Amino acid sequence: MPLNKEEYSGLNTLIPSSGKLIKDFSRATKVIQVREHEKFRWLYTGGLAIQSLITIDNPAQVLLPVNKALLLGALWTSSSGHILNLGMGGGTIERALMNSSFKLTSVESEQAVIDIAQTYFALPEQTNIVHACALNFLSQNTQKQDLIIADLFQSETMPAFVYSANFYQELRNSLSENGTVMINMYPKNNEDMHQAVQRESK
Repeated sequence: MPLNKEEYSGLNTLIPSSGKLIKDFSRATKVIQVREHEKFRWLYTGGLAIQSLITIDNPAQVLLPVNKALLLGALWTSSSGHILNLGMGGGTIERALMNSSFKLTSVESEQAVIDIAQTYFALPEQTNIVHACALNFLSQNTQKQDLIIADLFQSETMPAFVYSANFYQELRNSLSENGTVMINMYPKNNEDMHQAVQRESK
């Protein structure tokens, strides 16, 4: 069942590091945890952000605004088009598109996150997963993509390559003629923002 208004408002009170710890995949320098509170389950990777969020009884429902925004790109993508999701995380994009006819490839650099998505976040069995760094995958990709979604956060930071000219050139090389790129970006400062915008516009 979809969340009602009161339940949606309750999302704003979730504290990422709180709730019941379900599974801890953390290593010395990296936090990777599955947590729950009431009907919600989420992937926590440190800091003040929730990486992936589901309701346990309806995991296909898209809850976080950023995921809803990223999925807008599918509205102007051919129903049989190729979609590349860089940074699969808990599999929100994959669950949202599981009954579509899109040809979806999902790239995730952390094997622990892939395992978590499959075990705790109802990742569709048919998901085509590639365990690889996003930039490395792009550099070897030969399939033109009609939509590329990039959500490459590590806790509250982004990989340095997201601000590099090489990353945007590889994105361009992987796009079909009328393809679209949707990027979740949170620059640390104005300099990072200006740098990213310049890369995207070239």
